[in-house]
Formats: sequence, C-alpha cells, structure tokens
Amino acid sequence: IFLECKEENSTKPAILYVACAKTAMNESSSWLIQRSKECLSLGDNEGADAWIITATSLYPDSFSVQHEVLYAQLKSGQISQAAHQLGGMFQRFSTMKELCHDVQSMLTAVSSEAADSMSERWRSLFEALDSDVQQQMLRSCADQCGNDVISQSQLTIQLMKLFPDTVLEFGLKTVRSLSQSLPHQPFCQKLLGWVTLMVLCAWM
Repeated sequence: IFLECKEENSTKPAILYVACAKTAMNESSSWLIQRSKECLSLGDNEGADAWIITATSLYPDSFSVQHEVLYAQLKSGQISQAAHQLGGMFQRFSTMKELCHDVQSMLTAVSSEAADSMSERWRSLFEALDSDVQQQMLRSCADQCGNDVISQSQLTIQLMKLFPDTVLEFGLKTVRSLSQSLPHQPFCQKLLGWVTLMVLCAWM
C-alpha cells in the first residue's frame, strides 16, 4: 500500500511509504496519530500533514483520526479547513462526547475575552461555521446532556442568544426544567433570570 506525492523536492513520499508499511504491521491508526503529534511538537507541519494524510486514507471511518485532523488544522491556523472538517464530523459522529466538548470549548472562547492563541482560534472556528451548522451543533449537544440540567440549560441559552428565533421553541421548556430541578441554587436562579427575560422579550 502506498500513496504517491506529486510535489517536487518533497520528503512526503518516503514518509508515506514508511507509514503505510508500519501500519500494515501494527494494524492501528494510533501509531500514525502519534507520529503526527510528534511532528507538530517539533514544528514540522509538513511532516504532520503527511502522517495525517496517510491516516485518513487508510482509516476514513476512524473518529480518532478525524478528530486529530481537526486539531492539527486548528493548531496550525487552517481555520477554513478546520470548519469544513468539524462540519463533516458532526454529520458522521454527532453522538461522540469529544465533539460536544469541542463545542463547549468554542462557546467558552466566544463568550470570553481571552487573548491566548487557542481561544482566538476557537472563536475564529466558530465564526467560520455556517449558521445552520452552528445551530445543529448546539441542538445536538444540548440533547446529549441527559440529566445534566445546568449544562443543557447553558447550551440552550447560547442557542437562544445566537438564534433568537429559537426562544419560543426552547424558552419555556428551559424555564420549567430549571424551576423544577434546581430551584434554590444561586447559579440556577441566574440562568433562570436570563431565560425568563429572553422569553418575555420574545413575546413583546
């Protein structure tokens, strides 16, 4: 098994041949992912890309490989590619908890003023997503929160803030959920106040 690289004066072919040979022996994508991470830690973006190209070619249905591609693109500042990758992953792996964690990381960055490079990249990634993809992600992650009322309410509030037309759909449900589940917790009361205000504004 091998992949051919057409670039002149490139070291990618040798990397890809060795990667494929090693993978055939190990029958695992983890070895390829580890090689990509090592290249990234050394600042070798071209080498990291070569390992990832090989991994995605051999394991197109592996969530761990696709997730590594996302992080490699994010860390190297390839925001438009990362947005395309994340959107495609939600179509195929929407129930994976790691994706909901990524969505929460994006929302934390969006709602904060943190100036570190990763927060800025998370914000840029969220802004690069189509609005329908943003809404799909928030809805999906809120649905997966199960009995975690606080997390579900926080995601739903973010959904309603970004998409005011969803307030009538989710507002009263969120008010009832917070009122019945955790009525005496101060943070819950704060969330309840936000949702109630949004519902009132939507009806005015």
